[in-house]
Amino acid sequence: MRARKCPIVDVASEDIFTNASINRTVDVAMRREIIDALERRGEATWTAATTACVVDAATVRALCVAMRDIIETYGLSGKVLTLSELTDGRGIAKGTALAGEDEQRCAFAARALELEGACATFELDGATGVKFA
Repeated sequence: MRARKCPIVDVASEDIFTNASINRTVDVAMRREIIDALERRGEATWTAATTACVVDAATVRALCVAMRDIIETYGLSGKVLTLSELTDGRGIAKGTALAGEDEQRCAFAARALELEGACATFELDGATGVKFA
């Protein structure tokens, strides 16, 4: 059996929670909520000190692939969608791997894509938006 590489995410300092291009950072309390949600779904495990967690990279990667597929299938380069639109199971998300997914988990994947330059994430009126590159 081949072991999967699972990244360790430090809650206080991990770059995945920061978008320098728009000078935004997710506060530590929200970071903990995101990791708690991942843990409830079995996709992350807190370290003993609860200052870091191990994330199941395969799950995040699968959500990233699903987002890239939607971008290509529907020609969404330059378009903005909310995480709700990407996960609600209607419209653009209908019949995709993202339909019915947890928004926090998809936010984690969107931030991973953001680090690759595939999108930009932002908060507006309490909703997380994603602008695809």
